[in-house]
Amino acid sequence: MKNNKKNKIISKKDDFVIQYATWSDFPKLKEVANSLSEENQRFYHPWMFDLNPSLKRRLGQIVCRFSLVPCIGNLIKKFVTFGFVVILKVSSKDGDIVGIISIYNFKRLDSGKFLVTHSDMIKDEFQGMGLGKFQRAQMKEIAKKYDVRTISAGIHADNEKGLARASKKGWRIVKVKKNTHEFNGKMYDSIEVHKDL
Repeated sequence: MKNNKKNKIISKKDDFVIQYATWSDFPKLKEVANSLSEENQRFYHPWMFDLNPSLKRRLGQIVCRFSLVPCIGNLIKKFVTFGFVVILKVSSKDGDIVGIISIYNFKRLDSGKFLVTHSDMIKDEFQGMGLGKFQRAQMKEIAKKYDVRTISAGIHADNEKGLARASKKGWRIVKVKKNTHEFNGKMYDSIEVHKDL
């Protein structure tokens, strides 16, 4: 999958489209994260825009942002991760970015077995319109393209609605991770969930 197919619509639903994000989109992607309510910022944990990240997370931020530059992104895929990083944007018919999908498959970290979804979010005012389902369908298509059979995600341990929704959709709990997310000076546990395709 190449990031240089600028403005190509790869999926469409009603008045919304999914496209590859580009370097110039990054400030607008950050605006999406900043627009979320405090609760949603905590639950979605937009780590790509964390201003005080750990070293490991900082490296992840660098990899994700530079993956938006076609030539550098190709080098990252070849030499750094031996996998891929894809950042997609969900846009309205007016061209406004209303959502983000960030996914990766780092073979060095997980043997390439999982498609990991991280910091996928929709602006508060656009939630409840089926865009989350729209996002997940696109993730499945990417997983199939790369012959990845399992999608992995993390959900805050106290996000009861998110956990109930995941269980209903066939996600299974794999393990509980302690103190994985920091928000406003407080640490939170997360639950890793998998879904087989």
